[in-house]
Amino acid sequence: MPSKTFWNRHNLPDPVAAVLAYDGYNKGNSHISVTGLIQPPRIRILKTLGTEEDIIDRLWSSVGTAFHAFAEEALQPYTDEYIVEERYYHTINGWVVTGQIDILVPLPDDTYCIYDWKVTTTSKIEKGVPAEWEAQLNSYAHIVRQNTGRRVSQAKIVAITRDHGRNPFNPEQKPPIQILDVRLWADQQQEEYLTQRVREHQKAEEAHAFGDPLPYCTDQEQWRTPDRFAVMSPDATRAHRVFDTQEEAEQKAAQIRGGWVEIRTGTARRCEGNYCGVNKNCDQRRKEVSEALINIVQANKTKLKRKK
Repeated sequence: MPSKTFWNRHNLPDPVAAVLAYDGYNKGNSHISVTGLIQPPRIRILKTLGTEEDIIDRLWSSVGTAFHAFAEEALQPYTDEYIVEERYYHTINGWVVTGQIDILVPLPDDTYCIYDWKVTTTSKIEKGVPAEWEAQLNSYAHIVRQNTGRRVSQAKIVAITRDHGRNPFNPEQKPPIQILDVRLWADQQQEEYLTQRVREHQKAEEAHAFGDPLPYCTDQEQWRTPDRFAVMSPDATRAHRVFDTQEEAEQKAAQIRGGWVEIRTGTARRCEGNYCGVNKNCDQRRKEVSEALINIVQANKTKLKRKK
């Protein structure tokens, strides 16, 4: 078992910390779960070497786990109607991939609908179903079909927004539970996606075994905000304006005496917040932090030269 190091910066009592530290997840007799498959290979492999995180950061994942357990117990009287918390397996490129479905509901046309509980935030779903959730439920649909022959024709997220604040004066306010329809892909696209993800993880496993570098996380996997471009001048203490594109910024800078463009590098939110739990052991993170510091020093030198 990989080691897990927890900090307790808020000095929570030991019983509370013990509850938050508990992790009863079991992926069964498989090489990898669907949720593991969706993760960047770098994060998944670094987690096998150990994780470090503050115990308080496990609060909402613990709440989500508790709600899943509560929902499973609550639905026990309905198991003749619904398939609840059933685990499925499918072999892809030599690896056994598993997924546990929260609820599988039969439909009148002999197909099925997947329901997946998510305890989340309003900002997470304000633009619709996140890409990783869409990939997760399509992966489930494929594994169910391959494992049982059941065809999934619908998939829905039951999104419970933990930051919902009731406003009785706003009749248009969305409720704290929202049902989000998930776009289902064609059968071939589901299969190709899973096969590609398995191969990426297998390749990363091989690299790790031979001591080669792990593949870097992409900007999307790092939850990186885009770079922005600030128009500066020697006599101004702050940016004249900040643009989304360098071209627009350079056009504006050309209109200002001594103006220049300062690149404000996007933030890797997943890394900075250690939402992966492994940023302390990540060489990609160390490299990017080092490069960011160098860029800040160079930018400050440029400002001083221009002001002279």
